Amino acid sequence: MRRVLVVDDEENLRLVTRSFLRRDGYEVETAGNGEEALKLIETFGPDYVLTDVRMPKMGGLDLLSTLK
Repeated sequence: MRRVLVVDDEENLRLVTRSFLRRDGYEVETAGNGEEALKLIETFGPDYVLTDVRMPKMGGLDLLSTLK
């Protein structure tokens, strides 16, 4: 099963996105910002990261640069 990490500071968007992805057979975890995402990446090991660009603490572009 493919794993997706959804990163967004808006909880409703995270929950809706998670719901749609799970319905389509993905295993999904969510994070509210880039720092939370980095912690989850270590334990969850996602195949894909779907992230918002502007978030508090660490934005999506900073997160992707760190992951790269």
